[in-house]
Amino acid sequence: MPFCSKCGTSIAETQSFCSSCGEKINGSPEVSSPASSVREESGTLIFFMALFFGCWGIHQFIAGNTKRGLVYLLCATLGACLIVPVLVIFILVLIDLFRIAKGDFYSDDKTIHYQGSVWMKVLAFLWVFAIPLLLILGIVVALAIPKMYGMNDKAMASEVSPVAGTYIKLQEAYYAETGSIGNWEQMGYVAPGENSETENFVYSDLNPGLVAMNKKEMGDCPVGNKWTVIPEVVTTENGYSDIRFTVIPPDVEACDLLTPHFSELR
Repeated sequence: MPFCSKCGTSIAETQSFCSSCGEKINGSPEVSSPASSVREESGTLIFFMALFFGCWGIHQFIAGNTKRGLVYLLCATLGACLIVPVLVIFILVLIDLFRIAKGDFYSDDKTIHYQGSVWMKVLAFLWVFAIPLLLILGIVVALAIPKMYGMNDKAMASEVSPVAGTYIKLQEAYYAETGSIGNWEQMGYVAPGENSETENFVYSDLNPGLVAMNKKEMGDCPVGNKWTVIPEVVTTENGYSDIRFTVIPPDVEACDLLTPHFSELR
């Protein structure tokens, strides 16, 4: 009868282990471990789902990680409402991208292993730099577009002040020569454009005076607002006659703000 080499207890020939100390008996058959049930799959689909739709957790749902996918989806929803910073979602997806690229990404039950690749690591690194740049670019564009539209509106309205300034100078010259106020024809004044109409404004003779009416909407300035110049002869403190001009900007403030120099004309 054989004995245990560790504690000396007698053991039966059919025993694999000592009943006293648990020592393995020499010559006993090895207990084979069950074959691995993990299935290898390409991580390409999962990687691209994370790359383009990671913030919604699509790659997690595909991998069967439903709970984690719901967490991502919740973070994306809250992030859209500015409750959770977008940076949190960015970090979560970034971690997944590198896990997939390194071949360290599994399904929820650990039965599927998604294989990584070197090109995935390269794309993940590029993604790290691309997303912040896109966010910065988006912010810049969001801030710049309204300013660009505002500059365009001011450019459209910018013709009014020079036109009114030219009219005032000619009217002053006519008054200095004749001692009276004249209409456009008498002064020899010709408004810009064909038939006193440009792309943005229509000019009319108030006989005497000048009015410019916008025929296009300029930002918050609606069509039909008027910029008016009215000349009149006044008596000064010394008893002399002189010409003065009343400059009337539009009633709509948005229109008036487009022509800041118009009200300064005298």
